[in-house]
Amino acid sequence: MPARYCLRCGTAMKQQPVGDRIRPVCPACGYIHYVNPIVAAGTLVDDEGRLLLVRRGVEPGRGQWGLPAGFGEEGESPEETAIRETREETGVEVAIDELLGVYGFGDQFVPSGVLILFAAHRIAGKPIAGDDAEKVGLFGPHELPTQIAFRNHREAIAQWARARAIQYAPASSEDWPAIQRMASEWQALNGGAPAILTPQADQRAVVARNGGQGVGFALLRPAAEGATTLTAIYVAPAYRRWGIGTHLLEAALEHARVQGATMLRTRVAANNPALTLFLGAGYAVCGFLDDEAGTWLYLCQTVTLSDTNASN
Repeated sequence: MPARYCLRCGTAMKQQPVGDRIRPVCPACGYIHYVNPIVAAGTLVDDEGRLLLVRRGVEPGRGQWGLPAGFGEEGESPEETAIRETREETGVEVAIDELLGVYGFGDQFVPSGVLILFAAHRIAGKPIAGDDAEKVGLFGPHELPTQIAFRNHREAIAQWARARAIQYAPASSEDWPAIQRMASEWQALNGGAPAILTPQADQRAVVARNGGQGVGFALLRPAAEGATTLTAIYVAPAYRRWGIGTHLLEAALEHARVQGATMLRTRVAANNPALTLFLGAGYAVCGFLDDEAGTWLYLCQTVTLSDTNASN
């Protein structure tokens, strides 16, 4: 609702042109009342290939499904808002992985604002309906409900479903031209000469395929004492921020496990945003190096035997 009285002195406000709009202005003290967009935040939680959704128990969108999300409180960061809203609506405690996107919203029922969505993973709790929710559910890409409450939620969920259709597999000889192309893209983005990557006896790759097209890869090389080194990971720009990097890391870990490795390790610049991706995937800092190029962190992850291997 528009401000009718001044928040400073209580005088009745008058509508006057300010800048490019008509705004409430106090004729006594000059206070101008600005109505700024509100901020909401939420999470897209992929739990072993299934998406966490809530069925809304309040308007707008009552009875329809959506992502756990809500308005920010004073003093909260967007990440804190997303974590709190997810806990309150679903009973699940999550950790933020990465920013997915920023969406505008607003209609006759909801003030205009921005929704900030984060990819997150469950760290504790079981799904149970809480504040503003009638029901909580986990849905695979082909099980998603048709009644999604908000346009920006529909867009995000559709992008997640498309990303989930991507296949991850050890690279074949036919994949190497695509890996070479993506490596050249990576070098161009980072200001270097194209890397020459070819299949070698001591070099392996895991590739992400959308249909028959390679859209990402992870490059692996056996190291000493049963360790495998992850020497490169890349996702094409059009496919980023939808968990593909995380799934590539999972596929690389499985490949190292099949090869009998006991440790998977890599090196990441300390200021590289991808550091969050590795830490969220279970890597731990096991060393560092300062050189003329900056500070590098060495990351390690223990490769555990699968239940099948452990029983043999």
